[in-house]
Amino acid sequence: MNIKKIISICCLILVSACSAGGPGNVHVVVKPVWGSAFCGNASPAGLQLIASSVELKAWLHGRTEPVPEITVGLKDNYLLVVNMGQQSSGGYGLSLLKEQAEITGRHLLISVRWQTPKPGMMQAQVITSPCLLVSVPRQDNYNAIVIFDQNIKKRFTFKIKASQ
Repeated sequence: MNIKKIISICCLILVSACSAGGPGNVHVVVKPVWGSAFCGNASPAGLQLIASSVELKAWLHGRTEPVPEITVGLKDNYLLVVNMGQQSSGGYGLSLLKEQAEITGRHLLISVRWQTPKPGMMQAQVITSPCLLVSVPRQDNYNAIVIFDQNIKKRFTFKIKASQ
């Protein structure tokens, strides 16, 4: 057996062990609250954490598309806004890949579907700004939120301040 095969097998074993979740990993339920291709703001790509009703009211101000009544209790949950940023055509979007997130090493890992138009496909020439609003439980066992896409590409990391 050559060295490349040995290294490949070792990598596969390591990846399998990591994806199975170790004894220190905790899973929590995260829920999609709302999403749109037209968030109506010029927010750059990134994450925004909403921790209070005042912050929620400020975020809701200026939405061009109606947002249904948000009934998530902000005492026990955060609202996390995942912004894709401004895009120059249709075909972009965000959705929660699974409603189970993992806490590993004080990081809450959330998986989203990061949709982009297929190359060569006709797209409406319209400015979009896709976003996704996710309910995340407040817990003391994580201090950062990391967003991964369906290809396990890290998209964003957000450090939670102690005051939040």
